[in-house]
Amino acid sequence: MFIACLALILLVFFRKVPDDVAFALDSTQTSPPAGVVFPEEQQMIEKYQTILDREDLDVEQRESIQEKLQMLLHLIEMRSLTEPAFLSEPAALELPEVQQDNAVQEGIFEGDEGLFQPGEARIENYWQGVMDGKILQAFAGAAGNDAMQGMIIVNEVSNDRRDASFSTYTTPTRSGSIRVTAVENGVLHLTTGEGLVFHFDLSDKVFIE
Repeated sequence: MFIACLALILLVFFRKVPDDVAFALDSTQTSPPAGVVFPEEQQMIEKYQTILDREDLDVEQRESIQEKLQMLLHLIEMRSLTEPAFLSEPAALELPEVQQDNAVQEGIFEGDEGLFQPGEARIENYWQGVMDGKILQAFAGAAGNDAMQGMIIVNEVSNDRRDASFSTYTTPTRSGSIRVTAVENGVLHLTTGEGLVFHFDLSDKVFIE
C-alpha cells in the first residue's frame, strides 16, 4: 500500500518536476544516493526502473517516470543530509510544499503513465480533478484479462495527500474498452470503440442510465 500510495501521490503532484527541486541524474544511474534507504523506497526505485525497461512506453510516459524517479532519489538525498545513518524506522516522507494553484492539474489525460501492468488493467485514459474537497482520479479502459470488459479504477487521495485508496467498477455490459470523453456535473461520459456510451457518477461511485 505504501508503494501504491507514493506512486499515485507523485503522479498527482509531480507530473512536471519544479525547476527549483530538479537535480541532474545520470541516465545510467541504477543505485540510490548514499544514505539511509528504507525497503519501501528501494522497492519504489526498482518499480520505476522496471517500468523504464519496458519497450511500450511512449516518450511522454518515459519522461514522466524518469521525473518521478529523480524526485524520489532527490528526497532520499536530502534526507541523508539531515538524518543519522543509524535510524531503523523511516520518518514520514516529507514532500516539497506545492503551491495550491498548481497542486492538481485537472483534466483528461492519455494513458496511465505506466502505473498499471497489462495483466492488471489496460487503461486508455483518465480524468483527474477535485470533487467535494477531495482529489479524484478515474482511470478508464478494460480488464487486463478480458478486453471486452470495460472498467474504471477510481483513486481517491486523502486530504493530507499521504494516502490513496483504489476501487474498481466494471461496465454493466461487456461492450469493450472505454474512454473518458467528457465530465459534466460530477458524471463521467465514457465511450466504447463502437460508440456505446456509459455514464458514471463520481459521487456515488456507480454507473447510471
